[in-house]
Amino acid sequence: MGQHQPPVAVDGLLGLGRGSSVSLISQLKKEHAITKDVISHCISKGGGGFLHIGDYQHSSSTITWVHMNTNAPSGHYSPKFPGLLHYGSSEGPLISKDPISVSFDSGSTFTYFTPQTYRLIEKMVTANLHKSFRKAHQIEDNTLDLCWVGPKKFKTIDELKPFFKSIFLVFDEGNRKSILEMAPENYLIISDRIGGGHCQCHPPRRSDHQYTMNLYSLRQQGRFAMPS
Repeated sequence: MGQHQPPVAVDGLLGLGRGSSVSLISQLKKEHAITKDVISHCISKGGGGFLHIGDYQHSSSTITWVHMNTNAPSGHYSPKFPGLLHYGSSEGPLISKDPISVSFDSGSTFTYFTPQTYRLIEKMVTANLHKSFRKAHQIEDNTLDLCWVGPKKFKTIDELKPFFKSIFLVFDEGNRKSILEMAPENYLIISDRIGGGHCQCHPPRRSDHQYTMNLYSLRQQGRFAMPS
């Protein structure tokens, strides 16, 4: 309600992004409710999870750290260095030879790749997919870009794991590498909304953005994230 206002740089449903005076974090710091700009959250695969705002006691040995770009556009949480996508392992075949910039957004429903990266992932996954899967051409859900029909009706993502491999995002910071694994359950879904009522799975949707991959959406369940 009220007059139209230009969009502000806040992420997600609570406005957890940086770089805006109206974000939740900025307001809490202004009121001295927290002292550090740190957010910790994890969405459980089985339902539930946690959200912690402010400083958090953690074990550095169990967390993979990557330097963030403090000048990222729109206040998004974005690594300082672009990453490379590998298929199957962190040293497996390169999906793309060109590094890709990444934006972490806890509030988006999907993971979005750039159009070029999306096509390359589709090509890599299809080339390594079991012959019992076929591409679905009649899709009732317009939010799905690419679907496959399997040899049976799958009920859980766990049943798909033997047929798909993980996608690895590797950030090379010179003196060390930071690795994020996207297991099949983090980039596939199952739906009945295709012709014939078969279940299917699909990789992330294409992004309208030409240069940045939007990652760490609600699909990245079971991952502990601590942007700061």
